[in-house]
Amino acid sequence: MKTALENVHDWNFEINYNTVTAVVEFSIHFVSTEQYPLLEYLLTNGTKSLLLLPDDWKLYEEHLSDNEYRYYLGGCIRAFDIDTLIEILSSNFPCIYSRLKKNSIDALLHHDQQAIHGPARLIGEPDRYRFLNCILNAKKQLKSS
Repeated sequence: MKTALENVHDWNFEINYNTVTAVVEFSIHFVSTEQYPLLEYLLTNGTKSLLLLPDDWKLYEEHLSDNEYRYYLGGCIRAFDIDTLIEILSSNFPCIYSRLKKNSIDALLHHDQQAIHGPARLIGEPDRYRFLNCILNAKKQLKSS
């Protein structure tokens, strides 16, 4: 999957159902030649958007070398957002994009206006169907418990 971030490789976005905690989780991993501590991520289909809220304890930045950083973030999809997530992933063109956090004055002062909203990248069909299958199965399990 391609990313909206520049100078990034080893990009990975995942959605899984954690059977131990009974929650739908997401994770984002990537390696970059630039630091990106002030980003937030959204899923959208052009009509609806869903902000992915990472857990504070799952935010991780590792300085690999002079010009490379590894990032990991993860969190839970709130139960009341699952129907929106299904709707987005069921649409023809679900995308993920990144943007600078709105409340970061420092970020706005040090980045140009184009950096505030990164270009959206399409979530490919294999990933989309895999995510949908996982979420629909999770929804069934949540209803039965």
